[in-house]
Amino acid sequence: MKLAHLWLPLLLGACVPQEPSYVSKKDVEHAAATGDTPSLCAGLKMKDESTRSLAAEKLKDYGLEQDCLCQRLTYDGRWDPSILGGLNRGDDPKLACVGTLLDDPQAPDRVALVGAMLKIPAVRARLVTAAESDTDPAVRAAAITVFQATKDTSEAQKVTGWLQSDPDPGVRAAAAAALFGQPTADAALAEAVRKDADPKVRGAALVAWHVGKPANFAEVACAMLMEDPEPAARLAALTEMKATRDPALLACLKQRAMTE
Repeated sequence: MKLAHLWLPLLLGACVPQEPSYVSKKDVEHAAATGDTPSLCAGLKMKDESTRSLAAEKLKDYGLEQDCLCQRLTYDGRWDPSILGGLNRGDDPKLACVGTLLDDPQAPDRVALVGAMLKIPAVRARLVTAAESDTDPAVRAAAITVFQATKDTSEAQKVTGWLQSDPDPGVRAAAAAALFGQPTADAALAEAVRKDADPKVRGAALVAWHVGKPANFAEVACAMLMEDPEPAARLAALTEMKATRDPALLACLKQRAMTE
């Protein structure tokens, strides 16, 4: 009995599943089917990208222990696109830890990181914060996509405000695109089409505004195509008009072709 304190911890440790040093995709599939969390966690560290992605997907889909997932969101010193790809459509609140990757202003490819995070519903709140207050306008512009098709009136109003007054044209263009199909934003989009100083914003606003089928769309779009001094705006108008059957737009396209 005096030696029990020496061998009992060893005996108990032998009963605890240990994380293997290597797993294949087949091993990951088996681990998911049997609830072998240590093997799934090991999959997140494998050199093979598809193995890491599959391990993340299984941890997400099977609702198993995810602490290791939150601890292994990076690979080779940067956020791991393979793991984030495996988390697509993940809405488990535990996956909110993914949002911490955006906290480092020096993290590489933060705009691409936002793109990956947009596919993970669990991190929506972090993307809203990025859209509102990130110090990098390009990150803000990318994050604004999270508001597309929002049914929250206050969110739509917030995005409309960015379209109308944000000093960064990339943010305004992203705001215009995010207002696609928002009936309450028609007036602001129409104003941006006519008055915004940046051609990309004017073009993005034209595309979003068209969804509402405004009665004077042909007049405004034709004016942009024929008179806008910036190629980017004219191209946006041309692209939006190409598939039209509207007689007025067809006449405008014909007129444009004759003047080239």
